[in-house]
Amino acid sequence: MKLEIRYTTQGIEYYSPYDPSWLIIFKSKIPQNERTQVRHNGKFSHWLVHIRHKKVLDDLSMRFFGKYPDVVGIPTIQNTGSVTKLLQVKYIGAPKDRGGCTRYVGCWCGIVIKGVK
Repeated sequence: MKLEIRYTTQGIEYYSPYDPSWLIIFKSKIPQNERTQVRHNGKFSHWLVHIRHKKVLDDLSMRFFGKYPDVVGIPTIQNTGSVTKLLQVKYIGAPKDRGGCTRYVGCWCGIVIKGVK
């Protein structure tokens, strides 16, 4: 039976033989909101797990199955940092004379986003 980790955009897909003892410890180590059971049939288990739990999966695999899982795919790093873009703001129009030496600026402004490399 295969023992495998696949990296996906949703996290880690973990395939292993089914073992009730393994399942109890697996559920105690990984919070419910960070794991989803995809399939199990009494012979194997297939889980979707948050990527931060890779070491837990490795440790449990070695403990219960005597080997580390095969790794398929390459983990990708997501850039979630801020993005800076150059904006060009143009003033369209002129101040309007409202009388009594008071000028009122009432206009529309256009923002043009220029490509930044």
